[in-house]
Amino acid sequence: MEVLNLMEDEVIRLINRICNEEESEIGFGYCTSPECRMDAVCYVLNRTRPRYVSSARGMSHLVVEHDRDTQAHVDLVALAHEALRTISSIRREYYDIESDDEQQQHVSASPMPIITGRLLGATTFEPVHDVMVELRCAGEPATMVDRRWGNPYKITNNAAGQYSFWPVAPAEADSSTDIEYSLVVADERFEPFRHYFSVMPLGSARQNREQVIRHHEHQLPDLYLVPVGPDDNDERE
Repeated sequence: MEVLNLMEDEVIRLINRICNEEESEIGFGYCTSPECRMDAVCYVLNRTRPRYVSSARGMSHLVVEHDRDTQAHVDLVALAHEALRTISSIRREYYDIESDDEQQQHVSASPMPIITGRLLGATTFEPVHDVMVELRCAGEPATMVDRRWGNPYKITNNAAGQYSFWPVAPAEADSSTDIEYSLVVADERFEPFRHYFSVMPLGSARQNREQVIRHHEHQLPDLYLVPVGPDDNDERE
């Protein structure tokens, strides 16, 4: 059974319409790159009540109800402009980078699950923070689906130790072979850390990437970093 949030398509259409108008005439100075548009869509959806359906009948009823709610549409347009203003003011480093042939090849490569997990302190069992964790494949940093998925990834103070990576399969991989990865942390506060695991590709490049995000995730067990002791610090100095 497939569950759909009608607001997703509605917000995507709205953001694209505003950005297309921005590009066709002098507008508000919004960033209109694909990355900006997607971040703006996420901004709006995170602040909008979802409208879920699981059948054609439910979709028809909700579409009619939504079309009749003029104030809801006005509020959504206002929120879309707020999102684009906010995203444009951040100007993340990948917003203005032109997509090259290599990046397009990455996007069309065999899809992999999103790899997620938590890093905790081995003595406190509390989530770690301000730690850089890297996903490697064949000893090299694994290539991500796009630039928005950082590798290495910094676990921030409010992330509760969570990390996530969305890699693409190596060019030589096929859907029947596990791919070997390692998770690496090199931080002077902790003993050197490396965790090995394997992941199976999801299938052909024709699979819908949004379906991958919704239904496929490779969850690693909680992993623990061992703090260095005073003697270890003295040896390193």
